[in-house]
Amino acid sequence: MREGRSGTASRGGVTRREMLQGLAALAASGWMPPALAQAAMSAAQFSALSMAVAGNAYSDPKVASAMLRALTQAVGGDKLARLAKIASSTPPAQLDAAIASAGLGAPAETVVAALFSGIVDTPRGPRVISYDQALVWQALPWTKPNAFCGGETNYWASAPAGLP
Repeated sequence: MREGRSGTASRGGVTRREMLQGLAALAASGWMPPALAQAAMSAAQFSALSMAVAGNAYSDPKVASAMLRALTQAVGGDKLARLAKIASSTPPAQLDAAIASAGLGAPAETVVAALFSGIVDTPRGPRVISYDQALVWQALPWTKPNAFCGGETNYWASAPAGLP
């Protein structure tokens, strides 16, 4: 054992400070596993991106946070941040061209599909973030998620009693 700079003994010859510096360098190098990486954007930026590309945003912060984490893993935090920056600074009529010229067409398609479906295609396979809060239900307001309804079967088959 040797004495570290902070005055505490460390095993293996590495001080606490050196360990933290090494972990910080690892995180900055891009070799950090995606699950340990932090999101490259804030919740507000993600909401703005969602509004720009899908016309709606998740109202539940837990769902929005889970979607952001999954999309960061799926397309990469840097691409997601670049996409958000383009979406926030480009008029809607020019957004497709701006995304294409930045080479972000595939990540943008992944983001839009995930937002509307509530499912993210991650490196480990599809991950359902939310079915009943998927943005497709807001985009198509005359629809609703499939569910079980109570009541008598075929109650809609004939006119209500007392009506001609």
